[in-house]
Amino acid sequence: MRRLWSTPATRNLRSAEHLKRLAEYVDQLPDDDLKLQALEAVQAPSDLDVYLPGDNARYMLSRFGFHYEVTDFDGFLGRLGYRRGGRQHRLQPRGG
Repeated sequence: MRRLWSTPATRNLRSAEHLKRLAEYVDQLPDDDLKLQALEAVQAPSDLDVYLPGDNARYMLSRFGFHYEVTDFDGFLGRLGYRRGGRQHRLQPRGG
């Protein structure tokens, strides 16, 4: 990651583009990928059929790509999934 200095409007646009690329990356993951399980672990409870991040995930996503160029989506999703309620959440295959 490298630090990028720019105006707030430029950072907002960059962050939006990073979030779009992250969504495309997540969309192409196989259904049994552990990173999807990580996203489920940090999801807020909801009856809606959409992803609603919990507090920590929402905080991390709101800053994704804002100050830094992000190229390691796996690393970000790993950090996202390991933060759950202030403690680490170990990823395991389903049923394991």
